[in-house]
Amino acid sequence: MFSVLPTFFMETVKEHRLKLDTLRSTLGDMILSPIHRAAALAEYPAFGQTIFEHAPDSRAAQEYNRLADIALKV
Repeated sequence: MFSVLPTFFMETVKEHRLKLDTLRSTLGDMILSPIHRAAALAEYPAFGQTIFEHAPDSRAAQEYNRLADIALKV
């Protein structure tokens, strides 16, 4: 199965929302929920940690957990 994972998504940027809407209208269910841009994603490598260790309750960790669940079901 082929899927598209939008990353560095920012809800507050109109262009991002429009592009995501276009992708969804064109590719439908092939578009996965986006991974949002987050400071925690830029910080964790400097600490030698994963996002799950650095910020386990963050939105980014939740989004990557969701992605892992999808990948494990394939």
